Amino acid sequence: MVLAQMKNYWVKPSAPEGMNTFLASKCGLFKDSEGKREINGRPEVIKSTCEDSLQRLKTDYIDLYYLHRLDRQVPIEESVGALSDLVKEGKIGQIGLSEVSAETLTQSACYSSDRRFAK
Repeated sequence: MVLAQMKNYWVKPSAPEGMNTFLASKCGLFKDSEGKREINGRPEVIKSTCEDSLQRLKTDYIDLYYLHRLDRQVPIEESVGALSDLVKEGKIGQIGLSEVSAETLTQSACYSSDRRFAK
């Protein structure tokens, strides 16, 4: 299990003393103005939604930020590249991909220069 293997936990200031929390958030899946699900894995959207999440959560760091759905209109290297940029910027700790094939996961690891995928 991912959480059991993590060494560094983020401690939320408002959490009771001694209580560690691991903060995970997702990106790439939205509801449009009509309430229909929309998948968007464009780099600028990933980065923008990360900033929105950081503000909403009142923090400057997310332990695990993951792409909720694969956007078949955007090459995986572009989406993972944006996530890697967020790691380099110190905004996220680990990259996650949800609902992708083993082949896509292997391919995407090649594009993450820091190899910060949660296992």
